[in-house]
Amino acid sequence: MKQLVKLGLVSTGTLLLVACQHNPQDIANSVHEQADASEEALETIQVAESKLSGTFSEAFKEDDISTDQLSENRSTRQKAIDDLDNIKDDFSTDIDKMNDALSNGDLSEEDEKDFKSLLEPSETVVKQLNSYLDSYHNVLSEEETYYNQLTESDMDFEGYQNGLDKVNEQHEDAQNHLKELESALSKLHELDNREEDNNE
Repeated sequence: MKQLVKLGLVSTGTLLLVACQHNPQDIANSVHEQADASEEALETIQVAESKLSGTFSEAFKEDDISTDQLSENRSTRQKAIDDLDNIKDDFSTDIDKMNDALSNGDLSEEDEKDFKSLLEPSETVVKQLNSYLDSYHNVLSEEETYYNQLTESDMDFEGYQNGLDKVNEQHEDAQNHLKELESALSKLHELDNREEDNNE
């Protein structure tokens, strides 16, 4: 009998653990935290980009494309991109949890409504994050190729201009994806603000 009681306790503990893992409020909070973290990383990238032109011009004048400032700028943006990669994974995990909870059908009517309202905008954010990340990885790759070409002794003005055009073209593509991502994040924040208003 004692053994049966122990097994029963273990089973109950497992059920409680599963329930905790899918706590609706925790998942909703996590989604909004990922949105905030995304915006912080994007701001870091944009601030670094605003400094890039001056940093590059200075490095070009000094004929030293691998200056510490330029390397630091690229490292800052690369780290922010890596952060966004991790945030995207966390977003995807939250989406899986919401789908699991909705499939199980054990949510309250209010929680089910909240999850359904969060699910689509969260999926849109992940989709736009993927597009932006793919594009920005290409930006960094194109920059690296261009900087390496600039160090070659036979680089002429045409080569310089063509390389710069490729970098700018890729950057413009990333900016277009950024606008879509910012729009998706804004819609997610609207839901958060609406929830706060309802709780007041």
